[in-house]
Amino acid sequence: FMKTITKSECKFFRSILPQYYQHMRDCKNTLLCRFFGLHRIKPGRMHLLVMTNMFDTERIIHERYDLKGSTLGRAVTEAEKKNPTVILKDLDF
Repeated sequence: FMKTITKSECKFFRSILPQYYQHMRDCKNTLLCRFFGLHRIKPGRMHLLVMTNMFDTERIIHERYDLKGSTLGRAVTEAEKKNPTVILKDLDF
């Protein structure tokens, strides 16, 4: 899974890297997302974060959320809620 991130987010991930790496080594069964790479593509100055897909599991997932910590536009419509694979947002929590 790849996600574009801002320059400030990239800076943050780089600042926590030593502690994150140590935690991942010490806690093999952690539920934290596993990050594999942080890359910058120069022509557009795009930053990419490469991570595991949290939903790659054989377990049944009853609800999925995309939490951003915001309220602006952070709810799905009633029509979207009828879709069994809908990804809910902050105000649906």
